[in-house]
Amino acid sequence: MKVMKFGGTSLASWARFSQAADLIAAATTGETVAAVLSAPATVTNSLLEMIDQALKGADHQTVYQRLESLFRKLFADAAACGLTSQQQSTLETRLQYFLKFWNKIIKVSLALSAILDLWVVVQHFVASILFDILFLLSVTY
Repeated sequence: MKVMKFGGTSLASWARFSQAADLIAAATTGETVAAVLSAPATVTNSLLEMIDQALKGADHQTVYQRLESLFRKLFADAAACGLTSQQQSTLETRLQYFLKFWNKIIKVSLALSAILDLWVVVQHFVASILFDILFLLSVTY
């Protein structure tokens, strides 16, 4: 079995996606192939940046819109290469799912951040109570 991984600049445009598909197709002649596709160029860093901005309370929508534009351009290039309307619809559905998913991830990240902040407060409170107890015990002895 041959494993082929593509990501980053090798998936940065529709032409590069097509090249990856051609390489995968060529490798399958006479051999089992497992193809692994990771994020296209700039996507991983943009996703991390978007969550970082959201956690800082900064405007993360700019990064979100940049990601949406990147995928819309990629899909427009694909459509120009002769995709059927059904294939284009599938890509649009996937894009909408992707965008909703990342909105949820941001909300979860913000909620976790709030929970972690609360946990720190609780830990400080518990520590101060324990300190008070130790102090009271040391006074009585």
